[in-house]
Formats: sequence, structure tokens, C-alpha cells
Amino acid sequence: MDLGLRLLSPPRSRENSASGSQFSSPYRKRARVTTLCIGRLVPPQTPDKIIPLVTRYLEAEFAKLNSKNKLRVYCEHGGKPWVADIRHWNYEAAIKATQAVYNKVPDMTREGGSIPVTLTFAETLGVNVLLLPMGRGDDGAQ
Repeated sequence: MDLGLRLLSPPRSRENSASGSQFSSPYRKRARVTTLCIGRLVPPQTPDKIIPLVTRYLEAEFAKLNSKNKLRVYCEHGGKPWVADIRHWNYEAAIKATQAVYNKVPDMTREGGSIPVTLTFAETLGVNVLLLPMGRGDDGAQ
């Protein structure tokens, strides 16, 4: 679930005290602050249920500020959560391969990821899907 947040400030103009002229650049009339809020869902959460809750919460918190700015919350995309059974034979094979190559038992962690097509593959093809990392855990891959 990727939520984009926008705060729009009202147009402003500055008066130059020395000459009395107004500074009015079309680029200065509106300031925009955009931030990205990324949330990871876990079963049984779904974007249809969570996005409205997050939106209402952000709007309620923003209203408490009594700001002249505007808040716009929108969702760019939302993928359903995916979890696989690590006791499946392909996971067991991946564990054995990792042990053979690195001489260590791999950590089986549940990490968030932005690969919504994974669930589509699993459901459509009726198969178990295995995702293998291709880098270090601190690479910051999305």
C-alpha cells in the first residue's frame, strides 16, 4: 500500500519594503510538500479495508492542526498481502542450497515487498511461489 500525502499551502505574495513592489512569481504562489507513506499489509488485511482507515486517521489528525493548508491523501496502488508455507518442498530445497553454498542456516524472515504480482502468480497458477533475495538484507530493495 503506497499512500501519497500532499499538503498544499495557500498562495502568498511578499512586499518589498524598499521599493514597495510586490514579488509575484507564478512559482511562488503555491508551495507543495509531497511525502510518500508506505505501509505493508499482512493477512488478513486488504487494501480495501486498510486504506480508508489510514485516510480517515490522517485527515482527523490533520484537522486538529487547524492549518490553512490542505491535505490530499491518495493511494497510488495497493497489493494484497502474500505469505507462503516455508515447509513446502521448494523452500526446503532453497534452505539446503543456501546451506551448501554459504555453510549457514538461512534466517526465515517475513519481509515486506512491493511485488503484488506474486500473489497473482500463486493464485492463478495454483503453485507455491518462492522469492529469493539477490542481495544483502540491508540493501534497501523495494
